[in-house]
Amino acid sequence: MIGVIGKNADEYFHQVNISKAVILTTDGFCQFGAGSEIMYKVYAPTLYKDYVAVTGTQPSWEPMFAVNPGPISGDTGDGQLMAVWAGAAMNPYGDVAMGSAESGIGGTVALCINQNGGRFWNEDMGICEKHNQLMYQPGHVSYDIIDVNWRDRLPYQKTSHRNLQVTDQLVAVGWTSTYYIDNFHKEFMSSIGVKEGIVPSLDSHAGTVYGANTLEELAD
Repeated sequence: MIGVIGKNADEYFHQVNISKAVILTTDGFCQFGAGSEIMYKVYAPTLYKDYVAVTGTQPSWEPMFAVNPGPISGDTGDGQLMAVWAGAAMNPYGDVAMGSAESGIGGTVALCINQNGGRFWNEDMGICEKHNQLMYQPGHVSYDIIDVNWRDRLPYQKTSHRNLQVTDQLVAVGWTSTYYIDNFHKEFMSSIGVKEGIVPSLDSHAGTVYGANTLEELAD
């Protein structure tokens, strides 16, 4: 490394030159049960406490540095730990980890409500912050409400995990972003009038989608 270049909130670029330093970028430690116990308890204590409060159990930790430790190989924090042990300084960051509180369209183009019908977070923020707030909602459930114009808001949303960007780049094997967005829209529209709702074929983890012509019909 000979330096870094970054851009601030005012869109100005800054260059920092270095001569006797190394900047290491490595993976995270988001995978519960993948040898990340020390990383969670030190750097993400809120998420760890939320897990215990919600499930009433302790995570099933696996040994650090195990080969292929879990479904997401590598997210154990071992790269960060090795750097700290060698004398590096950990870059400080907020105690909010990435979770799976997302619909198929990401996090910031929808009106998000809880089971009581109330908003519970700022939809302009990223999906990780949504997950953290969802832990405090009734039933740990949220609903994303969009209208037919949801695609028009995509260029103005925050760049974040699973927030769809309108590009021709691949977002999955064989799928471009535009293909994914347009086909999701077709599936959303096909849910109108289907009482039992539909499960999007592009992302079954997105949950059941219900469609209606008005909010009143949707509530029924």
